[in-house]
Amino acid sequence: MPIHYRRDYTPGTTYFFTVVTVGHRKLFNHPDKIPQLHLAFSDDS
Repeated sequence: MPIHYRRDYTPGTTYFFTVVTVGHRKLFNHPDKIPQLHLAFSDDS
């Protein structure tokens, strides 16, 4: 069953969201992991 998301494409908007991992696993609590997070949200990925 596909998931359908609603998206807002309003120019100039800023979004804030919270991500919670299964069991609250700490994925980005080390400075070496931060570039992976940036890559996940960049247009270059």
